Amino acid sequence: MEAQNQQQQLLLQQYLQYQSLQQQQAAQLPQLPEDAMLRMNLLMMAQLQAQQELLNKQMMFSRVDQGYYTSSASSGSSPVRDLESPPPAPKKSRKRQKSKDESKSARKQQKSSSQEKQTFLGLYEVYGVIGVGGGGMVYSGRRITDGLPVAIKRVMREKVKRWETVDGHKVPQEIALMLRVYGHPGVIRLEDWYECMDSFILVMERPESAVDLFDYIRESGRMGESEAQDVFKQIVVAVAHIHSRGVVHRDIKDENIILERETGEIKLIDFGCGTMLKESAYRDFSGTPEFYPPEWFTSKYYHARTAAVWSLGILLYDMLLGEIPFKSKEKIIENQLHFKHSISDSALDLIRCLLQSDPEQRPPLEQILLHPWFQ
Repeated sequence: MEAQNQQQQLLLQQYLQYQSLQQQQAAQLPQLPEDAMLRMNLLMMAQLQAQQELLNKQMMFSRVDQGYYTSSASSGSSPVRDLESPPPAPKKSRKRQKSKDESKSARKQQKSSSQEKQTFLGLYEVYGVIGVGGGGMVYSGRRITDGLPVAIKRVMREKVKRWETVDGHKVPQEIALMLRVYGHPGVIRLEDWYECMDSFILVMERPESAVDLFDYIRESGRMGESEAQDVFKQIVVAVAHIHSRGVVHRDIKDENIILERETGEIKLIDFGCGTMLKESAYRDFSGTPEFYPPEWFTSKYYHARTAAVWSLGILLYDMLLGEIPFKSKEKIIENQLHFKHSISDSALDLIRCLLQSDPEQRPPLEQILLHPWFQ
């Protein structure tokens, strides 16, 4: 036991050295690219993981069902090392001693289980920065086993504002929300997630031909109504899905919608500002101010469903006119719409319906798709 305690103390000292080295890097190498910093940090974490793995084997604490590893999002097989929680002590068994055959079978199972416990760096390659999401940087990457393109988001613990429990593990609420809405074609899929000492890593699908609507509109100009109808319909259906799963996104905007150029399919991304859906009013707002509804600025509260409809109205205006209608809270409260380009009467009517100043007058999601503009 004394030798094991010494090893534990050594590992703790190495972790503190790792934190100190991080601070030194930030102070001495401010010019180092963010993606290079991520690789260095992940490499050091992987080295500590390997040492912790060796220590755990020596202490014979490797049972997955005791909660020392968290589950992957997508079924399966890539457990996550929790470096901060010590493994629970094994309980004395009241069962009879195993026979030689049973012991041999158990060793095989332990070997198979240990093969599954792979580190993040053993499964994924990390490339450059592709964006900044709610609470963290997002990198492009690829899964080594099958070459699947992925987006990798690193969320620092100190920046997490909302937490939930998943399978007995305390995780950022963003992970729990993505698990709740998992499986819809209009919502980005969480492939896997990892818990590190100072952060969480989210691994998501990354359609290679996709571009977010902000860049798409800036590159190609405002959308034609036929294309906008198809894209906007998919967005409304995706938002209805997440609401049906008890989730509210709270940051619906062009930058959080990606469009696959080849298929025309969309996906709603970035649940960093999201939270659980409730019928009562919210008195805190998380998202992009230009997409806030006027009631937030006048009354300091809003309801999830009607606020989402307002955001959809801002988004539709952006898609058809090539820019957002309001750029200050005063303009949002004033709510005077100006149309610099000619669009159909039915499109004008739908935008005005979605952007009603009175939230009670905005149509629910299921009625939006029945509007004549879609017929």
